[in-house]
Amino acid sequence: MATKTTGDRLGDAVKHAEALIFELMALKTEIEALREQAPELVGPGEIAEMLGIHPANISRMRKAGRIPAPIQELKDGPVWLKAQFTFPNTLGSE
Repeated sequence: MATKTTGDRLGDAVKHAEALIFELMALKTEIEALREQAPELVGPGEIAEMLGIHPANISRMRKAGRIPAPIQELKDGPVWLKAQFTFPNTLGSE
């Protein structure tokens, strides 16, 4: 078996790198598609911004049952689906 030259090894490395780049580009496309399908999540700060109110009011509104229940409670706080709040602001400002 003949020993590969430096040029041959370099050519092999370039081909391998090109294959890896192609695979990474395909993965990037898949990730972007999955992100588009994933529901958008929001926390109290985003909800307050969407409703045009101060973030401190979200906790009070939640206790009063004036906003939907969160889908999950995390260590950092509650999380909702943004779709739960895609309606005209009928809650009013507090």
